[in-house]
Amino acid sequence: MPHNPLQSVHDQAEATMLAFGPDISLVESFGEVEAEYAALRKSVALMDAPHRAVAILTGRDRLSFLQNLVTNDAKALAPGQGCYAYMLNTRGRIVADMNILHGEDSTMLDMDARLIADFCGQLEKFVFAEDVKIRNAADELARLTLAGPNAAAVLRKITDARLELPTAPLSHVRRTAGRTPLTIFRNDQCGEVQYELIAPCGELVNLWHILHEAGNGHG
Repeated sequence: MPHNPLQSVHDQAEATMLAFGPDISLVESFGEVEAEYAALRKSVALMDAPHRAVAILTGRDRLSFLQNLVTNDAKALAPGQGCYAYMLNTRGRIVADMNILHGEDSTMLDMDARLIADFCGQLEKFVFAEDVKIRNAADELARLTLAGPNAAAVLRKITDARLELPTAPLSHVRRTAGRTPLTIFRNDQCGEVQYELIAPCGELVNLWHILHEAGNGHG
C-alpha cells in the first residue's frame, strides 16, 4: 500500500486520525468538527481520500471485457460518462464495487484501496484474447474530495473557468490546475455538490495547498 503523500501535511496540522484497515489512516478532524460540518453545508470542504484507489484499463476491448464481469451496462458508456457497478465472482458473490469512469483512451475504475491489488489480479485471470491491459495505479494516482455549495467556484478558480464542470452522476472531465493534470468526476454523496479529484501522487501536496488557498475566500 503506497504511503499517503499528505500524511506530513496532516501531522503538521495536528489532525486526529482514524484507522481504515491496517495500512490506511483517514483524517477524523482538524480540531473543529462543528466548523468543518458548517463548511460542508454552507461553503466548501476539502477532504483527503487515501482510502480510494484507481485501476486503469486500456485497449479497444476494455468495455466489452468489463461488460462480462460487472453488474451495470458498461458497454453503453460514452467518453466522459460513468456508472456504479459490482464485480461478481462465478458464484454470484460480490468481489468489489467501483465507479467506472470511461474516457477516450482509457477507463478508470475507482474503488476501495484495500481491495485493488486482489481485484486487478482477479481481472487478469479473465483476459484471454481480448485487447485489454490492466494497471494498478494506486502508487501513481491519489484522490481528493471537494464538497459543498461553493465547490464549483473553487474549482473554477484553479482551472479554466470557461470550461464546464461535470453535472451528471459520475460524469467526468479532464482539467489542469497549474501544471497538475486532474480527472474531476461528480459524486454527490454528502447531500451537497461533490467533486472527486484524481491527480498524480507527486502533485498532491501542491494541489492540496492550491485548493486550500483558493477556498479561503469561500469560508
